[in-house]
Amino acid sequence: MGKKDKNRAVPKVKIAQWRKGLSEGYDVCDDRKNDFREVDSAIVNAKEFKLQIPKKIGVFKVMTGSEANITVPKPTEWIIEKVFPKGFNTILAGTTGSKKSYYAMQMAMSIVNNEKHFTGWKINQKGFKVLYVDTEVGIDEMLRRYNRIKQNMDWQGDKRFNWISKQGIYADIWYDLHNAIELFYPDIVIIDSLYNTTTIGDFSKGHYISQVTDQLTFLKQKFNVSLFVVHHFNKGQEDKGLILDRMSGAAALQNWLEYAILMCKTNEPNFNLWRVGKTRGVPYHDQHYGLYWNDNLGDKKKFWFDMKGVVDNWIPLLTNDYKKKRWIEALERMPDLFETKNWLNVVHCEMNLSERTAKSWLSELRQCEMIEWISHGLYKKKLKIVDELIHE
Repeated sequence: MGKKDKNRAVPKVKIAQWRKGLSEGYDVCDDRKNDFREVDSAIVNAKEFKLQIPKKIGVFKVMTGSEANITVPKPTEWIIEKVFPKGFNTILAGTTGSKKSYYAMQMAMSIVNNEKHFTGWKINQKGFKVLYVDTEVGIDEMLRRYNRIKQNMDWQGDKRFNWISKQGIYADIWYDLHNAIELFYPDIVIIDSLYNTTTIGDFSKGHYISQVTDQLTFLKQKFNVSLFVVHHFNKGQEDKGLILDRMSGAAALQNWLEYAILMCKTNEPNFNLWRVGKTRGVPYHDQHYGLYWNDNLGDKKKFWFDMKGVVDNWIPLLTNDYKKKRWIEALERMPDLFETKNWLNVVHCEMNLSERTAKSWLSELRQCEMIEWISHGLYKKKLKIVDELIHE
């Protein structure tokens, strides 16, 4: 057989229409005695068959090209500019000790209290209700955190902020969470953290992760809420910086999420790096930002995150203290303009490190813009360790 012509017009199909008033069950055999006059009439009055395109085919929603031409896509709404898009599957993933939970709770309480900004980003939605789902620390620690954050605000959010806590129980949360949502009817559900929502222990397996993401998707669709989920990084790979692949979970989790925020602590006390790691359908800004966590009891605001600004040379912040000190030690022995041989003499000969290490350090220092390449074998000092940014 030859190739099908995809452009060939599909032949019309018509369905004969019996005349009204005929007896029930009247058919061609009955019309034989009538010289098939009713059959002729039915053919003359035949109506063209129109295929009805369904709105759904199993798990798929259907949109035809004709419908797409007359349908205006919904604009993206931000609950918080560049931080939390409305209706998206949003995840905050980060390192242990980066105070992800405090970040999520300060964000939640800023929203329900109708604050103007959260860590420098504009809050657009007013009057929203939040249900905070704690699966880690329990009601007493949640209460302590609530009071610590609340002291920094003119707090008016009692009726719009509620939380439920689970501690020390190995169980799936989904049935009870649905009941809680039906009770509080929130606009936003924050789940802290994802790992403790389920009895599934191996987040590296796609078929296990998909069971969790299916539950999250069903929850969002059933209750029309915006989800914000706190998750964690795998251990190691600190030198990779803020990349999505450090997040615990198989590819199924990365495919599910629509907006990812990544956060990690640094080698500077109380200073975190923050960036957007993935977006779907909204503008993407991949700069690294510095967040300062204030736990100084002598300051006006405590137990509070503040935005410090863009961090261009973030690599020194993720370098361990010993290595950073050795960088500084080597650079202090260099003139402002130096050659590779000067660098090798100090690092390899005087500091007794390998030539390979010395050259690797040069590459890393260039990458974080602490030195700049002038010409072959010639370098110039450029930036210092970013203490100035941190302690402003």
